[in-house]
Amino acid sequence: MVDRITWDHNIKKEYLTTSEIKQLSSTSYEECQELYRAGLFSIYTGLRRSDILALRWENIIFERGRKAYMSFTIQKTSCHVHLPLSIQAVKILESHKSRGKVFPNLTATLITAHLDKWIRKAKINRHITFHCFRHTFAMQLLNKGIDIYTIAALLGHKQVASTQNYAKITPEKVLEAIFKMDK
Repeated sequence: MVDRITWDHNIKKEYLTTSEIKQLSSTSYEECQELYRAGLFSIYTGLRRSDILALRWENIIFERGRKAYMSFTIQKTSCHVHLPLSIQAVKILESHKSRGKVFPNLTATLITAHLDKWIRKAKINRHITFHCFRHTFAMQLLNKGIDIYTIAALLGHKQVASTQNYAKITPEKVLEAIFKMDK
């Protein structure tokens, strides 16, 4: 009999700070350009690795102006979502095509082989996984004052409780709350 794995939601979830995002984005990674693009796209969209690998140009809808959306079915939950893209995410897709995978040469094996090298090259000295990019997206939104329900929708979570595992309150947010009480 196989023992069931119990998930510990109290394990610290790593995420990149704003300055680390800048470090990473300014550190090109020629050895695997698609990892560079896909990693930053995940940071700006919150997509899981499985959804990044499955994402097709047919799932990206460009409208007039700078508006763009993703419309796809999330691999993990089978939920269909229609999500707006930020300007940063759209810039990553600047050389868009009309058909096929957005990151056609990227595989889980390539991510595993190259992610740590890219992180080290950017001089980020923590254990950062591809899933940490999703945490980074959630924490960036939380730090900008976006409510947990909106973050849950953007992450494609069915329940807000799932989002709460990502959104840990930072010391800065605690201080900000106390300062608001003093006004």
